[in-house]
Amino acid sequence: MKRTDRWVAALVTPALCLGFVAESRAELIDRGTYDGVKLIYDSAQRITWLGDANWARTSGFDPDGEMTWDEARAWAGRLTIGGFSDWRLPITSDETCRGAGCTNSEMGHLFAVDGVSASNPGPFSNIQARQYWSSRTDSSESDLAWYVHFGTGDQGATGKSEGHIPWAVRDGDVGAEVSIETKPDG
Repeated sequence: MKRTDRWVAALVTPALCLGFVAESRAELIDRGTYDGVKLIYDSAQRITWLGDANWARTSGFDPDGEMTWDEARAWAGRLTIGGFSDWRLPITSDETCRGAGCTNSEMGHLFAVDGVSASNPGPFSNIQARQYWSSRTDSSESDLAWYVHFGTGDQGATGKSEGHIPWAVRDGDVGAEVSIETKPDG
């Protein structure tokens, strides 16, 4: 290999790697508000988040926003926002990662890759330094379900009867057409 070719390879390889790393980060796109709820599209994970990370409290559904895992799943499943009724709790892909730095869940990715946390909320509001429910049940103990802590980034399993915060997501992009602020009497 010529000396010039080595220099080109030495410069191009890191540039390409940086490009690939940059593409794995989400672009968190504000889709505006609908029915009083801000919606944020995550382009890397291809999901839409409620912009309010404690909508259960803000909406008046629950005084502190905390609920059991079964209550949280039912709450998310009953939401109709932006004309969509397919809201759910975020997914934990597998059980291979516990603790901080896990990116194998939708919330873990949001925390560890995109840097969204209680102290750095990005485009979101009301992120608590607390545990947020995942939709996944622990495979070895059926009375446990997975969570991500948005203060520390820890991911793990806890008792389904514990009170934690639900944060609803839905697959896909709601699109810009829901970026219409509705008026109470209109």
